[in-house]
Amino acid sequence: MSKLLGALLLGGYSFLILPAIVLIAASFFDRSPTPGQPSRSRLLAFLSLTAMVLALLGLLIWFNPYGREISSSLPAFGVLVVLVALLVYLLYHSRALAGLWSKEKALVILFALAYLGLFIFLGLADLFAFIATLVLALTFALILYLPRAGFPTLGILSMLTLVALIFTTGGWIYIPGADLPAWSRTAFSILTAVTLLTSILLPAGLLYASLRVSSSVKKPHLLWSLLLSAILLAGSAYQLLWEGIWSAAHARAFEDHLPFAHFMLSLIAGVLLALMLHGYRKWVGPLYTILVTTIVVLAFAWGWNLSAFEMTERRAATVDQAIVNYHRDHGVYPASLADLSLRYLFLLSPPVVVRTGGWCYQSTGDSYRLGYISGDFTYFEREFKVETFAQKGELPAGNWACDELRTRFESMEFIF
Repeated sequence: MSKLLGALLLGGYSFLILPAIVLIAASFFDRSPTPGQPSRSRLLAFLSLTAMVLALLGLLIWFNPYGREISSSLPAFGVLVVLVALLVYLLYHSRALAGLWSKEKALVILFALAYLGLFIFLGLADLFAFIATLVLALTFALILYLPRAGFPTLGILSMLTLVALIFTTGGWIYIPGADLPAWSRTAFSILTAVTLLTSILLPAGLLYASLRVSSSVKKPHLLWSLLLSAILLAGSAYQLLWEGIWSAAHARAFEDHLPFAHFMLSLIAGVLLALMLHGYRKWVGPLYTILVTTIVVLAFAWGWNLSAFEMTERRAATVDQAIVNYHRDHGVYPASLADLSLRYLFLLSPPVVVRTGGWCYQSTGDSYRLGYISGDFTYFEREFKVETFAQKGELPAGNWACDELRTRFESMEFIF
């Protein structure tokens, strides 16, 4: 019975990649000598194919037996990948479409009306799918134009993306997410989404910019593209490493937290590279999808095998040693952990059993207490508890920040 169930699951997941495989395979039959300047027949073929795929996505969602939402339909996700790639292709060749308008206005108007009706139908079927399609297509089309800004600009953008990925992920430095004002949490969420898109889509744009010309590839440009791509994918790996650590700590199912979004974005990028590159370079598309998927899954699995509890204990020992060293030099314990920087502690790494909260520290000068929020987590239940790592001397009753933090976590006021 388990083998039958496994076969059914495998068959279901095959619908996720089957449309992409079909389109990539079809792209290898393209023998156009000028892939950067599509002919009239090629444009009409892409316009017709995109309209059919758009209609298919709407129908798959509308008649989905599990409800009208793309989140419960693997075939719809598979069609979404192909649709976004086709829309990006059309957006990227907007000048060719403008040329078609100047010659065949009636035909273009007919296509425009058809697209309008099909997008309305998709929005009625599932508003999320409608928004996701437009956002992904417009974002990817913009990223394909970014390499024209020059590699110095792209280098700065790549480094900013890497810093943003580290900042929004947390783990290495403390990110007080849930205690921020509402507008800050919204901005934080937007930044997280933008960096996720950029870290996966921009490397594909860089590769396309280096490989799109039909003549020999310029090695300096290709090397720069590979270097910047490595920086961006390293940021994605860091993000998934910590996702694996927290998923394991909170007893979540491994397969439920695999990097689905990263895989989907890399699949769109792979399809688009196969469509737009020429000759043997089309292989860069599927290879890019395989590379990105391998990197993020391995990073997630690595994090899954690390213990957030043991990591927090080691970090607590480092902080406690800095407190002891401070007392040795000053005769009193620091009033706050901020007093430890930079002489006694270059970087105040946070506890990582939960993503937010930070260290709990209390001091009277002659005594101190250091702790953090931990817990016992199962797939169905959670129990937060206060861990006091170190304490010296007598402290006044009450006013212990960890007690308040535990109460706020238990009431779900904080996202853990």
